[in-house]
Amino acid sequence: MDQERDDQFTTVLAQQAYRLVLGRPVEAAHLHAMIEAKPDGLSLLGHLLRSEEFLLDRAQRLGSVIVPSRADLDLIRSIPRYMGPGEPGFVRDFLGIRTDVRFVNAIVGLSGAVEGYPIPHGNFHGDLDEWCGLIDAMEHVSGSLVAMELGMGWGPWLVAAATIARKRGIEAIRLVGVEASQDHLDFAHAHCANNGIDREMTRLIHAAITSADGAVEFPVADDPAEDWGMAAFRQGESTGHDYRGHLVRQTEIVTGLSIATLLAEETRVDLLHVDIQGHEAECIGAAIEPISEKVASLIVGTHGRAIEDALMSCLGDAGWKLVREKPCQFRLDDGRPTLLVDGCQVWKNPRLRA
Repeated sequence: MDQERDDQFTTVLAQQAYRLVLGRPVEAAHLHAMIEAKPDGLSLLGHLLRSEEFLLDRAQRLGSVIVPSRADLDLIRSIPRYMGPGEPGFVRDFLGIRTDVRFVNAIVGLSGAVEGYPIPHGNFHGDLDEWCGLIDAMEHVSGSLVAMELGMGWGPWLVAAATIARKRGIEAIRLVGVEASQDHLDFAHAHCANNGIDREMTRLIHAAITSADGAVEFPVADDPAEDWGMAAFRQGESTGHDYRGHLVRQTEIVTGLSIATLLAEETRVDLLHVDIQGHEAECIGAAIEPISEKVASLIVGTHGRAIEDALMSCLGDAGWKLVREKPCQFRLDDGRPTLLVDGCQVWKNPRLRA
């Protein structure tokens, strides 16, 4: 009798939760699974509120500027989702990649979590356009992979590219990453090691990306797990505050490398990811010829409307095709715009890929 009563309670709970959150009845198969598992009410509601179905429906109802197309969903789901366990101290994404939560203060609460597909708005470190751009780029890689991440932080896109390549049977992998913060570079070495990326596959460089080679100053973060928006500036030009208005207590002199210099050692780069805090148009424009000659796919994090316009002109004039675009977002502080969310542009090079 107790078993029957428990089953009835779970049935009613599931039916009400599905109608409340998803606006529809629960499927028979899901109901059977819940009767077996007997989740409590809060756990069930949390599961439904995190479901792709609810998130997609909410995005459409709110008129979100990012509502995934069917093609986006098919592209993301073309890669089998990691279904294994979580691990304390790490968050695992849908690829199974382990990210140490100590790298970023904002994700400490994700310790032990396993993420689903990055639908509809992306995951803790990348938006939907970046993920779709990465997976689309990887669909045009065969035999071997060369990926480059500039302003790499802890190297999430290098490891993601390598992980997808391995899932598709590609073992000849070369990863080149450039990061101006020594602390963040140390994170990148650890992230590669945590995900089975051999040092022989990687070339991780302590340097800033500049339009021309030469030494620059770079802030030293008070807390490297908190500050992910630092940018280089020319020697002697520090005003004590950075482009965001943040106080700069200490700087270090780092090597500045141009994209042209980095590409000189490569024959072909399958994926170039650039996120260099406002210098993207300047640095890409200065190297547009070697980029167009050697890079097949390009993903750029953007940090201003003028930058986005400059990239569209520069890359468009060079024959690149804009595949995806999300403008950066600002908030107004007493009438002055302050960058709130980075933008993203995804480009393909018709000379090197379909």
